[in-house]
Amino acid sequence: MPAIRLDITPYSDMHCGHVWVAWHAALWARARGCEFLLRFDDEAFERCETWRQSWSLSHCTARFLEDFEWLGIPPDRVDYTSTYVEEAREAARFLGIRAPAPNVLRAGNGYDVSAAWGGLGEPATMWHPWCALVQVVADHGGRVLQLVRGSDLRWQQQLYAHFWHQLYAGWPPTQSYLRLVFRESTGLKESKSNVQTCGNISVRDLREAGYAPEEIISTLRACEARGGIAMNPQFVEHLWIPKGYLEPETHGVLEFVEPLVNEVVNQAPFPWGEDVQAAIARRIITGGQEPPDNAR
Repeated sequence: MPAIRLDITPYSDMHCGHVWVAWHAALWARARGCEFLLRFDDEAFERCETWRQSWSLSHCTARFLEDFEWLGIPPDRVDYTSTYVEEAREAARFLGIRAPAPNVLRAGNGYDVSAAWGGLGEPATMWHPWCALVQVVADHGGRVLQLVRGSDLRWQQQLYAHFWHQLYAGWPPTQSYLRLVFRESTGLKESKSNVQTCGNISVRDLREAGYAPEEIISTLRACEARGGIAMNPQFVEHLWIPKGYLEPETHGVLEFVEPLVNEVVNQAPFPWGEDVQAAIARRIITGGQEPPDNAR
């Protein structure tokens, strides 16, 4: 079955940014009759020696899966990038890429990415092409129809499509990049690193404070709607959680209200209704002259 995929490097705990992306992935998967695929990037966990600052891989993945279950969006399938590493190494040899050594994330292996970037060369100098390549190979093997990620990974978009065309031809999976989640109280992006170093709030913290899953998702949706009508560019670029909301001490939540689009449309006069369209058609047919009433 085709899948809609979310990938996570499993260290530290789930945060509200994960919830926002995962909720969309699960929602779209259900709507399209696909599997919701959760991929743990255990290859990056080991290669970048994330275990030095984290729990064990098994402990991290177990905690993530518990949080997904609690949120009511458990994945239909779970896989790991390590399953596809040997195939990815073959693809790297075909493309002329040297697979990175342990604890290497940055670029500098001499691979020419100019064909993939169309002049946008800076991200290619920051990150190793392997980061995108291993996901391409895994997505092909995992029958991925669409991938859902935060917009901080948008730098991989062109490189991902380039690798897919080079290896498999045809159309690559749809890539959906969502706005990042920030907190007004800290000015920081929700991230696993900030949970560890800056005191950011994890889903576990909210669970222990008595939040319900629907309160978290409703508040994030309300923040998204708030950003859609904001004049401040920062609220349009990112999703901002207001101070005092989704914080353990306050139990602040926002209620998301579905927009009343249909009601507004039905109440407003619509200039291109059936009568007007019929009149326009008659004028076209008659060369601009209205026919007699008895001919209509």
